[in-house]
Amino acid sequence: MSTLKNSTNSRKAIGILLSEASAPIRWRVELEILEREPKTVSKDELLAYPRVRENLDYLTGETDFNSIHGSTERAFENACGILYDMGVRSGAKELDERIKPYLDFLEALDDDTDDRYLHTSFLGREFSASLIAGSVSALGYNGHPAVRKHVEARLERLSEFGPGSTPRPFMRLTRPATRRCGG
Repeated sequence: MSTLKNSTNSRKAIGILLSEASAPIRWRVELEILEREPKTVSKDELLAYPRVRENLDYLTGETDFNSIHGSTERAFENACGILYDMGVRSGAKELDERIKPYLDFLEALDDDTDDRYLHTSFLGREFSASLIAGSVSALGYNGHPAVRKHVEARLERLSEFGPGSTPRPFMRLTRPATRRCGG
């Protein structure tokens, strides 16, 4: 155990969290701070927590752009972020079932096309695939072959922006003429 976990104040704070905090906080304290399997909360209790339930329900399997990306809490990327914050990870049966359509979508892109689609328009399949692959990676699906392929493609694309490189643009960027205020 680290010094932080052994300090009197830390032990008191951890004790309070384990006795009084919500299921997601207790789950994460035990897994991430105490580095042990949770004893004060079960996986079923975590998955039954209202905010977890709500966000699991947002994972509808829809893969159109507006379902994947957006500022609403119902958007796939946001629901995955909240589930991550709540401590939900791959291996939870219900999460695995709800993530499967998104993994199937990534696999279908691989089966349907070759690598050329990976560098298509910014708001096209490349962007959706990036959002899905990044979101499910955080939840623990980074070992899935289709996820790995898409993450590696994104990293390769980003490497084009290194020193001395001239990356291919996603789309033609034009700059509107600027006007001066007052003249």
